[in-house]
Amino acid sequence: MDIEDVASWLVTQTIAFTIRNPLEALAGSAIISNPTTRGLTIQIGKHMAKQAFVDATFYSRLIGTNVVAPAAKRTFTQMAAVATTPAVQIPVAVITAAAVGAAVSSSTVVAINKESNTTSTPFGNWSPFGGMGFGTVV
Repeated sequence: MDIEDVASWLVTQTIAFTIRNPLEALAGSAIISNPTTRGLTIQIGKHMAKQAFVDATFYSRLIGTNVVAPAAKRTFTQMAAVATTPAVQIPVAVITAAAVGAAVSSSTVVAINKESNTTSTPFGNWSPFGGMGFGTVV
């Protein structure tokens, strides 16, 4: 689509709007052509935009206070109750122990490899799963 097509479309839309809404088109022409009404319209538009921002802030604070906060409080209370059940605590303890064990094992392997890998061969590296790890340190 080139500039001529866009210009033609805009002219067509302007004519159609003028035919459908002659008084609004006349008011728009008056506002655009008169510096006083143009400035007044811009000031009104700025005020309406600022007011819309104030309204949006008020409504979001109102919704947050009366809807989101109570729902979140109930959700956190329920999550805390569920988190204290054995069905959740036992797997968490197992996963935590496994993570700590893996970290200890990994650091041990790194320490062994730093001390014993003097030949820079794959056979000098140890794996946490026992024996040489073919150059991989987990």
